[in-house]
Amino acid sequence: MTPAPLQPPALVLTMHRSFVAAAPTLESFKSRYISEAHKRASELETLFQEHAERWKADTEYYSSVTKMILHPSYRRIMGMGPAALPFILRELRERPDHWLVALNAITGIDPVPEKNTFDEAVGAWLAWGVQQGYLR
Repeated sequence: MTPAPLQPPALVLTMHRSFVAAAPTLESFKSRYISEAHKRASELETLFQEHAERWKADTEYYSSVTKMILHPSYRRIMGMGPAALPFILRELRERPDHWLVALNAITGIDPVPEKNTFDEAVGAWLAWGVQQGYLR
């Protein structure tokens, strides 16, 4: 007499089917990851805007660029690192201001040739931003 083939308990089959049905697919993982990345970028942009507005309001009448860049909100923006570059460059394009120090501090480069005016320096940074894909 041959033994009957072993059958997995019904509970095991049910758990297996549930697991397989609930297992995340690569597409659902990518979708969730992209959604989280967009949420994080949106939060970072909001934080950038809050600090940029505070910095501009608080330093509007400063004549010293040194005092302007030592403001806590300016330092916070620099502390955001490379993630802040698109926001800084867009702000520089729309409302030119003293973002050049932050750009240099974050990137470690200076695309501005010596002895340029402020407007020429802004133009050089914006051209760099386009070349690097931060601006269109």
